[in-house]
Amino acid sequence: HPVLDITWYGAAAYCDWLSLMSDLPRAYDHSTWQCNNGNPYTSSSYRLPTEAEWELACRGGTTGPFNTGDCIHSYYEANFIGSIPYLDCPTTPVHGHLTDVGSLSASDWGLYDMHGNVWEWCNDWYGSYSGDETNPVGDNLSEERVLRGGGRDDVPTDCRSARRENDNPRYTGFYRGFRPVKSVD
Repeated sequence: HPVLDITWYGAAAYCDWLSLMSDLPRAYDHSTWQCNNGNPYTSSSYRLPTEAEWELACRGGTTGPFNTGDCIHSYYEANFIGSIPYLDCPTTPVHGHLTDVGSLSASDWGLYDMHGNVWEWCNDWYGSYSGDETNPVGDNLSEERVLRGGGRDDVPTDCRSARRENDNPRYTGFYRGFRPVKSVD
């Protein structure tokens, strides 16, 4: 199952632990919680994905609301409340519990569980941004961090690729998880 019930700080600390176990420097400054001095894109260590990276990975080269297109199946492709339809999409059976990581279909990019199952913490502070920004990392004056992906108890609208949520980074909240990333050279 995915890791869940974790704070943003716990997820970031895990990324730092994973980096240290791989003989890499920590990505996060544990006094300010900035990643790589405010530039996560050039970090050589494990870290949480930025919101822009998360959405790019979730979309996997697609442009629809889901990486499967206009509709998504809640039993084979993602874990969410499929008994409530998304627009004109058909309703689908529901798991009713967390699913094992990788047990549902992968995206075209080979990524699992980008939609549903658990919300995933992102590196970014939550804030509004204009449509002309490229890869923003959020305003560090915010008090909340970004979550993406939706959870197993969410409706399809909450699981769309573009859906963003925010929460206090100290809050564990059921169905809060994470996905470590590492930039490649």
